[in-house]
Amino acid sequence: MSKNSRKSLYVLLALLIAVVAFVALYLYVSEEKGGESIVWEECKVEQGAQSHELFFRGILQPAKQIPIVAMTKGRITEIAKQGTPVKKGDVLCIIDDTEAKENIENQENSLNTSQLSVEQNKAYYNLVEFQENNNVQQCKAKLAHAILEEKEELNTPNERDLRLMEIEEQLARLDVQDAEENYQRELRMFNKKYISASALEPYERSLENAKASLEELLLKNQITRKGITEERKIELRKAVERAQANLERVDLRRKRRLEDIQAQIDSEEKNIAVIEHSIKQSQEEIDAATIYAPADGVFKLLAYRDWTSGGLYREIAVGDEKWRFDVIGHIIDPTEVKVRLVINEADYLSLKEGMEVAVTFPAIPDKEFKGAVSQLGAIGKDRDRIDPTIGGRGTSEVAMFSATIELTGDGTSFHPGMSALIRVKVDGGDGLFIPRTAVVATDIGYAVYKKSGEAPEVIDGRFFNDMLFKVEHGLKAGDVIYIRKTVRKE
Repeated sequence: MSKNSRKSLYVLLALLIAVVAFVALYLYVSEEKGGESIVWEECKVEQGAQSHELFFRGILQPAKQIPIVAMTKGRITEIAKQGTPVKKGDVLCIIDDTEAKENIENQENSLNTSQLSVEQNKAYYNLVEFQENNNVQQCKAKLAHAILEEKEELNTPNERDLRLMEIEEQLARLDVQDAEENYQRELRMFNKKYISASALEPYERSLENAKASLEELLLKNQITRKGITEERKIELRKAVERAQANLERVDLRRKRRLEDIQAQIDSEEKNIAVIEHSIKQSQEEIDAATIYAPADGVFKLLAYRDWTSGGLYREIAVGDEKWRFDVIGHIIDPTEVKVRLVINEADYLSLKEGMEVAVTFPAIPDKEFKGAVSQLGAIGKDRDRIDPTIGGRGTSEVAMFSATIELTGDGTSFHPGMSALIRVKVDGGDGLFIPRTAVVATDIGYAVYKKSGEAPEVIDGRFFNDMLFKVEHGLKAGDVIYIRKTVRKE
């Protein structure tokens, strides 16, 4: 550091010391001339009973309200005015149902076409079923014939069958013998020229037929005794297989054709169900286009934030487009109301559900109503978020609790939204009460000075009202505490 720099630093330090000395001298002189001093005021802790009143402000709301819901989509063409007294069954709102009516007309045309298509397909199904069943029956008969033919030719004759075959052969020979004898007798008659050749001819044919039948029977029995050839067995088996395959093919074709037709019928019937549901829904929308009052009361239009106009609040009005299940308002009973309010955390513990309260309204002067605390919120929230009388959007860092007052109106017709003033008398009961000014807030809780000039000692309790603090633990009746006060000197 250069010599000039050191010299400048020394000058600055000297000036700083001079300023500090001047300030200290000024404060000393001020303290001597005026200033403040600490005074300790003695206070004796006493047992006693206390009570006080709490005052709140709330908003009047309906105790019961029936929502009026649009059960169809459309534009509002008529709607009752805000606050209109209504009777059960009065018309509250009418919604344009043109779209639903047009849908019914279009769907009815489609329904007729689909129903006609179903009837045609069912008639065609019956015809195809009849034809294909006949084809299947014919194939079954051919299969049965092939199986029977194979069975008969494959059967090996038993003793009974052989005996029957011999009897048949003997009978056939006797037939030939009888025919031979008849022919020879008639032939002798012919040779003697007793009969003509035409008369002899039937006997000749009868003899030939008998001999042919005998030969056929002998050949058949011979084959039966020996059995059929392998070629014949294969031929019979192939005939059965062909008949079986043909039956399966025809039956499969029958099922496929019927299934195709049935699929068309099912598709049309499903389409009919969809169309009928659409018609029913449209009819319900038409029926719901006129909204009636479900009960006696006052009609309250719904207010909503209209973002298309900058977020301003507005009421439902004619021309608004509504969707199914949109709420357009409520039916309220103006004689059954409640008061909604919020309670500061300092007063929350003083209230209990069921406590009697007195309610007055600036809009109804010179009249007081009775009520009772019906509900106390269990979770506190920031004041600016739940207090309906503030409408703030920030964070106050003050905890508030919601509450509801059931009001006995004695038949008075109220107007929801009115301001209400609530007065609650809180009985503190018998206990130890000390001035609020004697309580000091510390990092570990509330405290009082039990000795003047020393550190305060922690106690348990709560603020009872603006003047008193109720002690739970840490003090007893007869104790002496000190209130620290600052007194300005003359």
